[in-house]
Amino acid sequence: MRVEVSTIIDNAKINKFHLLVIAVGIFALIVDAYDLVAMGMVIPRISEQWSLDPAEFATALSLPMIGVMLGSGIAGLLGDYIGRLKTIALTVGVAGSGMALTVTADTMEHLLIFRFLTGIGAGGCIPVTIAFASEYMPANARNRLVVLMYTGAGMGSVVGGAIAPTVIEQYDWQGIFGVGAIFSVIAVLMVLLLLPESLKYLITRNAEGSKIGGLLHRVEPTFTHSPDNEYTLTEPLAENVGSPIQALFGGAQTRITLLSWVAMTGNQFMVFLLSLWLPTLFTNSGVSLDSALYLLALYNFGGVVGGLVFATFADKYGAARVLMTTFPTATVALFFVSWTLHSVPLLVITVSLAGAFVIGSSFCLAPFVATLYPTKARSTGIGWALSVGRIGSIVSPLVGGWALNQGYETANIFVTAGIVPIICGATIYLLNNSVKKAQKA
Repeated sequence: MRVEVSTIIDNAKINKFHLLVIAVGIFALIVDAYDLVAMGMVIPRISEQWSLDPAEFATALSLPMIGVMLGSGIAGLLGDYIGRLKTIALTVGVAGSGMALTVTADTMEHLLIFRFLTGIGAGGCIPVTIAFASEYMPANARNRLVVLMYTGAGMGSVVGGAIAPTVIEQYDWQGIFGVGAIFSVIAVLMVLLLLPESLKYLITRNAEGSKIGGLLHRVEPTFTHSPDNEYTLTEPLAENVGSPIQALFGGAQTRITLLSWVAMTGNQFMVFLLSLWLPTLFTNSGVSLDSALYLLALYNFGGVVGGLVFATFADKYGAARVLMTTFPTATVALFFVSWTLHSVPLLVITVSLAGAFVIGSSFCLAPFVATLYPTKARSTGIGWALSVGRIGSIVSPLVGGWALNQGYETANIFVTAGIVPIICGATIYLLNNSVKKAQKA
């Protein structure tokens, strides 16, 4: 009997297996994000101990993003060639090794090398985890569930901002990296021991029918495998011939790929400019370090809430329509932050709103891009989009450091950053039109 796997997955009811995939994914991305933002949390302390101006750590913030860019592209390909699960475990392990080594850093050169290694691992985890989860989630809740998992990337900063004051007080700045290394080991074990390989990936690799049937039963408990079953996979978008890289281009797909890269680049510039420099920007405005770290946690927590809310609307109205609204609104939120720097109580409100629209939009963007590619190229598609987008995250720390060196006021930096979400919203509009034309063709 012919069994269409995509149909069963799309129509399945959410059960404990789906929740397990999301839970493990959340933890892996919490660790991943914590590893990336750790440097930003310790700059005020380490700059004091090493007698360096905070702006001199711009390279230490930017270089890991180059590692992230390389890691995203490499891991995307690995995910399509050796499997999603092995790639996730490998990337988390590499990031954890970088964190452990950073504990021993006593010169800027060592710090840069170890942070670069951390970036390679951390950058590879995100796209493959998104591809993995999206291939198991039911269609009517895919945005909500994948974004729920992706909010782990925001929760990493929330966890970091919440524990950083205590960890730094007890173990100095090295403790921040030591905690990340321990978290990474736990995440690798959870991925390898609790999760199966992607079902759709296994089909593209002609896995045994009994294995596919057993996994389908976990996805939809009412399904029963039969030796006579012939498992097939129909894609919502037309399959391109050739390798996963070739599947990113050709006809309308080329325009879709290039526009998604532009959106990702602007999005990553915005997200990392704020996530990495927020503590320093706030302390330069007279806010205490402890308050600045808690504001960073609120900013990211707002992103988690915003991402979940926006994903709910995305399932109902479509991710593109939602993003065309939330990105421009992020601009307004950043303006409000620039006007409330004089008051920590007001910052609690405006920073939370900024996080909701800046990071919340980011959470919805990556899962949306992942749906634009067929299974055999999904990991590569989202991986390369995130990889190219990392150009924004590489440039943004340097721009922030330059602005601080030039003596620009914090308020002006926030206002200038608000230009980027408008560009992202316009790009999503063009991308949505391109997708509609491709589907009609």
